Amino acid sequence: MRKLVFSFLFIAGVASSVFAQAPVDRVKPVAGDMGIGFKLTGIANVSFNDWDANHFNVPQLLYRYYVSDKFAIRTGLGLDLMNTKGTFFDEEQIGAIKTTTDSDSSMTGMGFGISPGFEFHLASPAAKVDPYVGVVVGVSYLGTSEYQRRDKVDVFDFNTGQYTSQSDITVRERTPGGLGFGGNALIGFNYFFSDNFALGAEYMLGYQMVNTGGEYETSVNGFTGTPGNVVPINTVTNYTGTSSSGNGAIRSTGGVNVSVFW
Repeated sequence: MRKLVFSFLFIAGVASSVFAQAPVDRVKPVAGDMGIGFKLTGIANVSFNDWDANHFNVPQLLYRYYVSDKFAIRTGLGLDLMNTKGTFFDEEQIGAIKTTTDSDSSMTGMGFGISPGFEFHLASPAAKVDPYVGVVVGVSYLGTSEYQRRDKVDVFDFNTGQYTSQSDITVRERTPGGLGFGGNALIGFNYFFSDNFALGAEYMLGYQMVNTGGEYETSVNGFTGTPGNVVPINTVTNYTGTSSSGNGAIRSTGGVNVSVFW
């Protein structure tokens, strides 16, 4: 909590000095203005990240459009495409025995979320403070993810000049995704340092439902053993499973929220 407060004060001080000479005759957005929002995370290494996350923790960007000076529509939109690969190679020799390990892995998947809503901006005696209340609904989709890992291990004996053990095994896993949906009432504020830059925070009270499941599949292929005595491996395991959860919670966006308008 202290880190969050320090981060807010630090960014506030910097922004205040940067925009100290900016005109203040029209600080808050008016009808026709639009903006985007991020969540500011870290302080030692500042980075712009998601405004919030959907039911499957897919980062989202927040878009706002002011229909009038007091009423704004908003949409959180997030897309997460995952395609990661990794490799590992190691050779270790103890005496006359050398073990070589060669591995590679990959994982693919995707997630998507959209959360439309609206905000009603309240009157404030402070020219730069913009409190608001609103409602947001959200729908999220998590696609099927696939994981693959291949491990090749050879053990060689220099005394005999032969391999004492060899294996080459590939494991594949397929995990089904699901759907999430929910709705939130929210209360928040923006503090404007200029007519197009604001920091703020939000709290939400709502309920969400998440359903995942379907057909899971795990396959193991390859071989293990010694030269002349190789044991093939070829197994496939399928099963069907589902998971449903629902919860209501009060939660914050959890960081310093940055909004830029034009």
